[in-house]
Amino acid sequence: YAVVKDEKVVKTGKTGADGKVNEEMPAGTYNVRIIKLGDGSSGGSVAPGQPGGTPPAGTTPPAGTTPPAGTTPPAGATPPAGTTPPAGATAPAGTTPPAGTTPPDDGLHPTRRKIIEIAEGAVGKVSDLGGQGGKKLGWELLKEIYDTALGCDTNKYGWLPGIQAPGKRAGSNAQKPGGISWCGIFNVWAVIKAGVPGVKWILGRAIQGLPKPKGDKNFKPGDILVIKGKLVHHCLLKQRDGDTLTTIDGNTMNQAIVIRQRSAGEVAYYYTTVQE
Repeated sequence: YAVVKDEKVVKTGKTGADGKVNEEMPAGTYNVRIIKLGDGSSGGSVAPGQPGGTPPAGTTPPAGTTPPAGTTPPAGATPPAGTTPPAGATAPAGTTPPAGTTPPDDGLHPTRRKIIEIAEGAVGKVSDLGGQGGKKLGWELLKEIYDTALGCDTNKYGWLPGIQAPGKRAGSNAQKPGGISWCGIFNVWAVIKAGVPGVKWILGRAIQGLPKPKGDKNFKPGDILVIKGKLVHHCLLKQRDGDTLTTIDGNTMNQAIVIRQRSAGEVAYYYTTVQE
């Protein structure tokens, strides 16, 4: 057997006749690994101070440990959290495939998936709350969102103070203290960043460069939804499970970017972002 601490072997030995390990060790947390079953020959030995050896065939590494480089988990076993499945293996349900691997074929157009990834990557990064120096959290990202969707440098219009100040927006002034709402602008930003050409938000005309909006319920993940009501709130569809929708919403709850759930019945109309 080997006594392992912090993924290093600190002691090796043989079990007693009763099959037990009898060692006096300084206080701490250790793992005991069986190196070789049977005659104790050197085939499975490992020197102290080295990584903890290869588990015997059919065994599972102790919880919280990482299999040694080059080993393969037993058939049917789940690799420990944080490890990478061996080549050709399928990552356990609910995990994210390692960078550079091909995502599962869920039938979703790659551009739609990219739109969702970009929008979801901004979740929690903008808010009236949590900023420093009296400014919004993530005002720099919010300025990029405005600039990209509108196709201009908002600072040239004197809008930067409204972008930076909690409770304000680009274009905030005495005539329009609320400024320019950016829920739809956020969606257009994600679509542009994903590489969809010719798309823009034009003030007073909303989304330009996408097909005319539709009023049916055939929207797909990656499409831009417009919610019923006088606010004309826009959001991005992340996932659909029947009539239950998961959306990514900007300019929501203290001007934050959040993930919400709503029903398909709340949708007034939608924009198709990718022609298939």
